[in-house]
Amino acid sequence: MFPKCFPYWVINGKEIKNKKIKEITYSSKGYLLPCCWCDKSYEEANISQYGLFDDSLKLTNNQNVEEVIYSDIWKSFFNMLEKDGEKPNICKIKCSKLPTWGENEV
Repeated sequence: MFPKCFPYWVINGKEIKNKKIKEITYSSKGYLLPCCWCDKSYEEANISQYGLFDDSLKLTNNQNVEEVIYSDIWKSFFNMLEKDGEKPNICKIKCSKLPTWGENEV
């Protein structure tokens, strides 16, 4: 996996910078999500199993953005993306291939 929400990937022991990082999204329901692709109604059930729609993560239930993105649930989500195993459908679809940005760039 090459999560587009990551600032870099490690490939063959080398850090490769993500030149087009997908930024955090603020959903219409009041949650921060790793990217806009997670903010699709048809993905909500799949994403919610990872805890990203937990009431404790609603921005209105926190003092600031950092409380959400440094929460154990967010840490667990990003750790899951780094490891082998099951991933959310949208992540598998959008982040399964290493992007190319142009000739000789990866």
